[in-house]
Amino acid sequence: MQRTRTSAVKRVRRHGATTLEMSFCLMMFLTVTMGTVDLGIGVFRYHVVSQAARHAARQASVRGELASPLGIWGPNTIDVNANASGIPVVDAIRNMLVGCDLSKTQITVEWPNGNELDEQVKVTVSSKFKPTLLFIFPNVEKTLSATSTMRIAH
Repeated sequence: MQRTRTSAVKRVRRHGATTLEMSFCLMMFLTVTMGTVDLGIGVFRYHVVSQAARHAARQASVRGELASPLGIWGPNTIDVNANASGIPVVDAIRNMLVGCDLSKTQITVEWPNGNELDEQVKVTVSSKFKPTLLFIFPNVEKTLSATSTMRIAH
């Protein structure tokens, strides 16, 4: 009986290779996860800004020239920060701006053709958003802006 020789496979030890590979994979995983969270926060804030613009346009559309008991808004353009006080449009939507920095949120209300029945009122709300993932790059801010236009009903 003849004995066959098996070639011994030489194993090379790779001390720390698994740790290094895991650290690369973990960094990529966390970057993708944080990017997804940032994107979700940005979409949520855009929805908040958009909803606030629609609500302000609805409020302004019922406060036309015939709505003196409710307080007439316009026809002069309103262009203020969301942290201003004593302005009806700001008071109407300030609580809706959840998560937005009020000092960096701008509210603009315009009456292009006057504050009369069946004319339009245009509300623009814009807010600055700074993603947390971009902490590497200072001063990176995105502007989230939404505009809503409605006809004056009263």
